Amino acid sequence: MSFLSYKFPWSRSAPVIGLDIDTAGIRLVELSGTTNQLRVHHFAFEPLAAGALREGSVQQFDQVSEALHIAIVKSGSLTHEVALALPASSVISKVVTLPDLLSEEDIEAEIQAEASQNLPFAISDMGLDFYILGPSTREQASVDVMLVAARKEKINERMAIAQAAGLKVVAINVDTYAARFAISHRMKREKLGKNNAVGLFQIGSEQSQFSVLINRIAVYERELGFGNQKLKQDLQRYGDEMHGEFIHAFNEMLAQELSRSLQLFFSSSAYTQIDHLFLAGDTSHLKQLEQLIVQRIDIPVLLANPFAGMKLASSVNQSILETQAPSCLIAAGLALSGMEI
Repeated sequence: MSFLSYKFPWSRSAPVIGLDIDTAGIRLVELSGTTNQLRVHHFAFEPLAAGALREGSVQQFDQVSEALHIAIVKSGSLTHEVALALPASSVISKVVTLPDLLSEEDIEAEIQAEASQNLPFAISDMGLDFYILGPSTREQASVDVMLVAARKEKINERMAIAQAAGLKVVAINVDTYAARFAISHRMKREKLGKNNAVGLFQIGSEQSQFSVLINRIAVYERELGFGNQKLKQDLQRYGDEMHGEFIHAFNEMLAQELSRSLQLFFSSSAYTQIDHLFLAGDTSHLKQLEQLIVQRIDIPVLLANPFAGMKLASSVNQSILETQAPSCLIAAGLALSGMEI
């Protein structure tokens, strides 16, 4: 998915940096190689000060651009082309059904017409893109097309951060799409979940999401209006003796929301179970959450490491990468989508 001049899926033979900027910090990933011989070529994580981003919007431009510059230096990458992601909360998406014999130009015209009629903002203020999902399951001789739109000010804000660090933005995706792409690629590499339902539970800083993939395609998603930022604030505010209590309460809430999400998925589909669940997000409490989910819901759980099976360049700090891996789905997905794989 791209809000620039590229159409999804876009492929490049030259390396591209996957760049994820969220409340917690900046994650930079550059990959090399081919599908079966991928290598983490460069990686860096640089934390951001509290308040630098809020609800997906940059509040302190200079601090964020400086942190990005530090991340680039840390990584050692000489690549200047990057792929960025917008928060899903900043994006409007809708599935549109169209006749299957339309040319790409005709599809684009239909998407423009659909957007002008149904988006809540003037079309001149929006960046638009579309992605052909495949044959429609609702109408014969038709295709389902995903319309994606975001306000230009949100797109320009992210681009300005990258440009201030001397980088060229070649594509902008949606964070949840990039994360699912990273997981679907791991499923493909490891031949996981064929014809079975696979869950992905992403715990972000301000927002979380549960989604289900079947044959690497998302068939269900549910947005959760909370993240781990509140937990981090509580852990900083209170003494060490309270940490265990706060983490346990937060994990209990996550397990309850996951159980509710699963029941909603089962009630709206023909499935009665999922094959296994990937957990993504801050690793500080994921191991405890993993154990809690296994006990409460009896689902096989895996930490969502997008780098599983990949080799590491000598410049990559293995310890830091392993610690950050479950938080790197977006950056890894962006880097993967820029490769010919």
